[in-house]
Amino acid sequence: MSFYYEQINKNQNNSHFQYKISNTQKKKSPLHHLEKLKYKTPKTNQLKKIENKLLISGDRFIPLKNDRENYQNFLLKSSKNNLNSLINDSDSFSSYPKKIKETLNYSNMILNSLLIKCEDYSINKTNNSINNSINLNLKKQNSILSFSQKNRNIHSLPFLNSINSINNFLLKKNQKRQISKTAEKMLDAPNLIDDFYLNLLDWGSKNILSVALSNEVYLLNTETFQTQLLMSLPENINITSLSWINSGTVLSIGNIYGEIQLYDTIKLEKIRTMTGNYGRISSLNWNNYILSSGGKDQKIFNHDVRKKKHIISQLKGHKGEVCQLKYNNDGLLLASGGNDNLCLIWDVRNLNNKLNDISNYNEFNGNKPLITLNYHRGAIKAISWCPWIRNFICTGGGNKDQSIKFFSIDNNNLVNSINTGSQVCCLLWNKREKELISSHGFNKNQICIWNYPKMNKVAELKGHMKRVLYLTMSPDECFIASGAGDETLRFWRINDKIIEVSKDEDDDMFLFSHVR
Repeated sequence: MSFYYEQINKNQNNSHFQYKISNTQKKKSPLHHLEKLKYKTPKTNQLKKIENKLLISGDRFIPLKNDRENYQNFLLKSSKNNLNSLINDSDSFSSYPKKIKETLNYSNMILNSLLIKCEDYSINKTNNSINNSINLNLKKQNSILSFSQKNRNIHSLPFLNSINSINNFLLKKNQKRQISKTAEKMLDAPNLIDDFYLNLLDWGSKNILSVALSNEVYLLNTETFQTQLLMSLPENINITSLSWINSGTVLSIGNIYGEIQLYDTIKLEKIRTMTGNYGRISSLNWNNYILSSGGKDQKIFNHDVRKKKHIISQLKGHKGEVCQLKYNNDGLLLASGGNDNLCLIWDVRNLNNKLNDISNYNEFNGNKPLITLNYHRGAIKAISWCPWIRNFICTGGGNKDQSIKFFSIDNNNLVNSINTGSQVCCLLWNKREKELISSHGFNKNQICIWNYPKMNKVAELKGHMKRVLYLTMSPDECFIASGAGDETLRFWRINDKIIEVSKDEDDDMFLFSHVR
């Protein structure tokens, strides 16, 4: 009988022991996710050994009040040291299943990316170390509200470098844009003609700036700022207009006698001379191999520079000097501004390639413009097509008008009009920031940057002593160059340079985007 009760008590003790084990297994450990792996689950003792090694060891940490990152780094460094000791222990590490090894290596990589390199703020018991800590506290207090850049670890992992560059770009993008109100560079431009109707400055796609000074044309390499004389005419023949071909290798030059000279800027030699206009040529503009010229004779000629008989069409509609020509983005429409306070829109799709003989001029004199914009009260030299809105144009009026007007050609509507308070000489679009840039004459002689469509003034660039008659933009859209009657050229930074990502960095970013 006693043997029977002893056996029951023994079974009850075993069940109680099993109940305790089941309760301990229900408690989740910090590495409970390692227990659910497809591979063989390690023993409980092995998991506890890993947990104990990863726990933060050492004396307690009391951070200083002005210590910004030390406590965070204390935790990270402690975990990193414990993890390194665990990985470096080859005997124990080799005994872990493959999935645990991968998890530990991944944790090591994450700690490397989060760990911030900082100074050692440990305070010794000596008086010298106490004085050093006091000086350090004073230095930290003086850095309040001052710009500083923290030193961080640069890791060898390529995708981390790519992420850092993207984060820096996003931070700069979110920051408020700062536009310097002083010119980056200023160059003397002696004999730069002070004439509202001329176009004597143009920036080519090869990053070469051309400027006409009286009877001479100079080329300026804007990377090295070295100048070179391209051509010169007799002293009594002034140059009145300049325009680069789209490829940036040929420069067209118009003068007061109605001649157009084409120059190869690589070989520095003249290609050919063309005629058509009577009197000075005030404006030139390219559309691939078609060069349009407008001048004081109130006519517009379209030249195909590939043909011997280069004049292919003639447009007549202005009753004053044609002082500006601009093709739209697809080259199907031509806008012309004149001294008659008109801006005419021409559909050139059916005009070119029709006129083959100079005797047929009269046949095309009756061509009418597609649209006539007669809203200004002054001469129209400032014309610019919007690069992101199709067939949308803005025009600026002269001293008697002083306004900027916006038109939708498709709807033939006046969209908006603002009064600038001064003569509008040039207009440019900054498509990167959705802005409009205008240069002015009497009486402020400034450059204005407007956000579109609200037309609030973002910045006002001052420095020229006379009216800013000439304005052009660099190919990378980071700078604008302005020329004025004070015989100076000034370069203004309006955008930051875009950092191009190399193919290797792009591949690294692509691979990292698939990490889960």
